[in-house]
Amino acid sequence: PEALAFLLHPEASVLIIEPSGGLGVLQALSGKAKSVDAVIGNPLLVESVEKAAPEYHLYDRSNVNTVLESPRVYIRQTTDNYDIIFIPLTDSYKPVTSGAYSLSETYDLTVEAFDDYLDKLMPGGMIVITRWLQTPPSESLKILATIVDSLQRDGISNPNEALIAFRGIQTITVLAKPDGWRDDELNSLREFLESRRFDLVFAPDMKPEEANRYNKLPMPVYYEYYSTLVNSDDLGEFISEYPYAIEPPTDDRPFFYHFFTWEQSPEVLANMGRTWQPFGGSGYFVLLALLLLVIIFSVVLILAPVLTTTGRSKFGRPLWRILVYFSLLGIAFLFIEIPLIQQSILVLGHPTYAFSIVVFAMLAFSSIGSYFSRSRWLPKRFAMLILIILSILSPWAITRIAYLILGWSFIFRAIVIGICIAPLAILMGIPFPYGLAWLEHRWGRYIPWAWAVNGCASVIAAVLAAILTLSYGYQLVLLLGALAYTLAFLVFPRKWHKADRA
Repeated sequence: PEALAFLLHPEASVLIIEPSGGLGVLQALSGKAKSVDAVIGNPLLVESVEKAAPEYHLYDRSNVNTVLESPRVYIRQTTDNYDIIFIPLTDSYKPVTSGAYSLSETYDLTVEAFDDYLDKLMPGGMIVITRWLQTPPSESLKILATIVDSLQRDGISNPNEALIAFRGIQTITVLAKPDGWRDDELNSLREFLESRRFDLVFAPDMKPEEANRYNKLPMPVYYEYYSTLVNSDDLGEFISEYPYAIEPPTDDRPFFYHFFTWEQSPEVLANMGRTWQPFGGSGYFVLLALLLLVIIFSVVLILAPVLTTTGRSKFGRPLWRILVYFSLLGIAFLFIEIPLIQQSILVLGHPTYAFSIVVFAMLAFSSIGSYFSRSRWLPKRFAMLILIILSILSPWAITRIAYLILGWSFIFRAIVIGICIAPLAILMGIPFPYGLAWLEHRWGRYIPWAWAVNGCASVIAAVLAAILTLSYGYQLVLLLGALAYTLAFLVFPRKWHKADRA
């Protein structure tokens, strides 16, 4: 189906986003593309193609420029513009009834990603993308909503004039041309569809009788939903009323395959035990079940040792303060660390790099803070206040810094991420040993219990952060981390009364 783009724009300069095994490259070459830039984030894919079939090594052609880089990074680095930006369908079919992919980040399909793609189009250029069809429509509607949102952000008030879409049996293809479609191009579109038996789903001049002609469905649902979405005066209202979550993914919530809404719950629960994949439209129920499990274990592991050694009557104010303080620290640390790792995937281009660099920086710099936490010259409470302020500012600052450095080389991006994390991580290393120092002075026998409380809270926070990120995004989780540090600051008293030592 993507051949239409090369038919409408012969001799095109083409950018292909993540062509994987190379089918997209072959399509561009067969379409007589003048030049092809293939951007691949994983160099092992190119190596696999070369070893599997060296005589058909598409990435080794003279007119193919293979770029081993994250597409979002390359888009910011390159000064070239393109006639066609092609996002081929390289991932497997994902049933909407499966939640296995809800937590997977897809930064190449966010609104901000399409903003970058639009910025790199030549006059008259177009974006072409193919996605899987699902019933009810989910992935196909989500990608359309994302493109419409991006076109509107780019100043195109009538995105219906910039879009065409058509489907086969299993896939749907969307072409976005910001400059609009000429009459001769729309005529070529119809000739192309008729010769190949594709069904028109949307075009600026489409008539209802043109839908659902070849690959017939009981109802022309794709035409109806696409027309409603594209022509809607209030995109947000259409999205909010749709039974699946099809709001455009953003860099703050880059979960393209997350379709779950709470309205699906009755249907999901009714099918549990009857289907191979029992968790409906999302991994939400898996996460909720896991959250419930870790809370139950944590409550047992936290309360049982205290109740068996001190008795319920002696579980007084000091122990509650210890419980709340070290729980808040465990929650705060993970609520900040996990979003930082996730946000760094965009900047560093790969989850492995992001995890390694962020966790190393967090542990290294927080250990420095821990080392100096007992120094007399360090005002602990003032340091905690600065920590709260930095935690509040970090969502705003990190997002803007990320976009500024996307076009830099990897080593400089990694260094900047480490430098940005350093002040926050140093201060994050202070509250825990600060609390242990007080326990050592007054309640030394509860130090192992404080460690257990903090560890259990960290496990709960890891699951809870995933749930909150899916629903509300990274920035909210970071702000909740700042709130947890604020509450910990308020819980830890300036002076401990004599009654506390009883």
